[in-house]
Amino acid sequence: GPPALEEAGPNAPRAPRLLLGASVSYNLEANSESSNDLRAGVELVVSGRSWYFAAEAYLLHLRFTERLRGTPSHAFWGAYTVLAHRFSLGLEPFARFETFDRNSTREPGVLLLPAVGLNWYAFGQNLKLSALYQYTARVGHVDAYASADDIAGMGEHSTYVQLQFAF
Repeated sequence: GPPALEEAGPNAPRAPRLLLGASVSYNLEANSESSNDLRAGVELVVSGRSWYFAAEAYLLHLRFTERLRGTPSHAFWGAYTVLAHRFSLGLEPFARFETFDRNSTREPGVLLLPAVGLNWYAFGQNLKLSALYQYTARVGHVDAYASADDIAGMGEHSTYVQLQFAF
């Protein structure tokens, strides 16, 4: 059937839906100032009745230009999955799991980000309040210094509250 304007929420179609997508882009730096990169990803969304499941995987291949002294190219990857259940009162609890290789595939170690949250929809889909708790775990690094360096700028425990309005 035709794609829904929203993937989740109380007004999302109840009939079973399946979405499969792929994307590829290549960014060529116009003046050779910094980097050229290739991005690719695949996505799967399955929804129906009151359940919603999504998964996505992506790859970034970054090649720095000669102006930056020909630094070697780097590859980064990541993936996430989310499972949500809609209730008639506009409440939608969800669980999410994300993993990504923030330090490139040249160095061992990845970040794991399990999260739980709750969406509340008011006025149909026009107003959405989201709350999320996320934990950041570091695995596979060569030592404690590399592990600490990989998480630089990110909290180990994070809580987010977001209000969205659509008109």
